[in-house]
Amino acid sequence: MRDIKFRAMDFEGMWHEGSLVQHLNDGMAWIYAEKHKYDPVTMGYIDSVIEETEVDIKTVVQYTGLKDKNGVEIYEGDIAVVSSDRGSVKAVAEFEAGAFVFGSTGLVNKANIGDMLDSVNVEVIGNIYETPELLKEQ
Repeated sequence: MRDIKFRAMDFEGMWHEGSLVQHLNDGMAWIYAEKHKYDPVTMGYIDSVIEETEVDIKTVVQYTGLKDKNGVEIYEGDIAVVSSDRGSVKAVAEFEAGAFVFGSTGLVNKANIGDMLDSVNVEVIGNIYETPELLKEQ
């Protein structure tokens, strides 16, 4: 079973990961993340604190439960280089029809990310929010 978590940008441009709470009536959203305080005396973690951050609802993306070839978590909106012995294309992780897929002008059809990881190399290189210009460099 995969981790269900979200990532979103606050209004100062910082990313936050954790659980999502969204008000449907007013469009406001928050990411709640558990933070641990480190105690240098005992050299261990003490006290768990839940950090609440208001985020821009337009930047909320969900974790796919998958990682690229470097161990980087893949979220919706991530831009990745998908390469095989037939070449490479840049693709965007999307959620469509109940599955996480890669979509790209270089791919004939959208492909299920989980199915692709066994047969191709996937490397996250950015996302559509911070580095959309990467898609223009096809």
